[in-house]
Amino acid sequence: MLDAISYSSQIKIEDIPPQWLSKIELYSSELLNFPLIYIHKIVDGRRIYGFPVAIIREEFNQNSLLDITFEFLSNIDINADENLKSLIKQELEDRIGAKDKISKDDVLVMCRSDIEYKNFFSALWVSIEQVYGKYIPYGKFFEEMYSIVRFVAAFQPKTGKQSELRMLYNFMSIFGEKIEVNIGGKWNFCDFFLIPCYENVLAENFEDFPKFEKLYQAMKKVYNLSFTNSLNINDNGTQISIKCQTETFPQNRDKFVLNVLTPWFERGALTETDKFYIERLTDAFNRFPWRAAFFISSIFISFEKNYSSWSKNFFIDFYDKANKGISPKVIACFLQQGFKNPNVIPIDIWVESFYKYALNIEDNEHFFSKFDNIGKLERVIWLSSQANKTNIRQFFNMLWCNRYGVNGNKKLRGQNPLSCYECSLRHVCKGYKNIKNKKVFVEEINSTNTTYSSDIEFICQVSDSIPKKIFKKTNKELIDEFSGYLLKNNRTSILNDVVTVEELLDSITPAYDTNSFDSLENNNV
Repeated sequence: MLDAISYSSQIKIEDIPPQWLSKIELYSSELLNFPLIYIHKIVDGRRIYGFPVAIIREEFNQNSLLDITFEFLSNIDINADENLKSLIKQELEDRIGAKDKISKDDVLVMCRSDIEYKNFFSALWVSIEQVYGKYIPYGKFFEEMYSIVRFVAAFQPKTGKQSELRMLYNFMSIFGEKIEVNIGGKWNFCDFFLIPCYENVLAENFEDFPKFEKLYQAMKKVYNLSFTNSLNINDNGTQISIKCQTETFPQNRDKFVLNVLTPWFERGALTETDKFYIERLTDAFNRFPWRAAFFISSIFISFEKNYSSWSKNFFIDFYDKANKGISPKVIACFLQQGFKNPNVIPIDIWVESFYKYALNIEDNEHFFSKFDNIGKLERVIWLSSQANKTNIRQFFNMLWCNRYGVNGNKKLRGQNPLSCYECSLRHVCKGYKNIKNKKVFVEEINSTNTTYSSDIEFICQVSDSIPKKIFKKTNKELIDEFSGYLLKNNRTSILNDVVTVEELLDSITPAYDTNSFDSLENNNV
């Protein structure tokens, strides 16, 4: 039987950059009273679980960093056991990214001996430190099983994080066990649910989790019925067989029930209880059968290759071969942030555009091989991309290549004369180095010219000598018009001529001040 949460303790986490305070989320305004930081461990045969309920004190220390004291609620009195309290402190440090936080020196070590990458990330770190502090968070942000649920919910959510958290709550409240909170009546409104830990799943021990056990048994049948193809993944010279689907589930919930679950039920492959629990699983993940499939595969791949033992090479081969019913990005996310694997990185549009344009790396395979601890490097890329995407002041004049460049937001700017011209990282960027000697033809805006010399890469259109639009020569494809909006008085003397990108940028006067956000005012924007 699962114990109520009946104990309160204080846990102090030291040396936290004050900039992190806005990132420490104990709750979401979308899910009242549902704690977001979840801790569940088995220690010496004892199950311990709980959550931080409040930050009760923040104080600067002699390092000008914060010491933050949390009130932590648990089912066991951790004040009575210093070793146990220390373990829970480490878990809490992991959840907020403090236990193995990343410094600038850590990032430079990831670059190995590549001086150009070191120079690039050193320049980028100036803005990172202004926004995030001396360190950036890294760690086991989520308990293992909780992380699997969390990142399945993150697959193509309709309204972003809001949808993700609703699906997370749906799953936990439907398949988790409700744990009463009884701390003298103070926190009894907290809505806390417990699911098996990863150790329980591997042992198929669900004695304390009857609802999850019914779900598990139903999923096991569906896995054997639907995941009938195999992928051979290289594991240090041996082959590990990973199951995938022969056919994906329909994306529509009703069609999934009608065309997949009902025929299985009618021929006796599923019981009525099994069918009900798979329907509930689909409903929990916002009625999307693909998410249900991804959760099922994520659980049962564990028995083919324990997630705690995935090497970088195994992950790379898996990421390349993953097929129907498996989301490699979902698995990469929880390997990195739930199982704390520093050699794993999920590739989304922002990571891919960052390595292609700013780092000038061709593809996933080369990106994986260029750096050490690439799962940690992803934190640098992700936080920079988020700050850049939301136009945070310190990141405004950089990484334009990673932003959309045309109306409709369907084309990323990429490396081009204008996006690079307005970027403060240009002098240390391999992406710019890749294009600076390429040829660009300068012409009047809205020119109807369709014939260009074969050696040019870009077409720059100007209005009153001010660069406004960039086209790729191929099909005269518009790739950047937004960068031109920032230029009001910056003119080039070049017209109807072919020059290198660097020559065009050198000709524009006055130079765009990429080191100051106030340059926007200087350019009358």
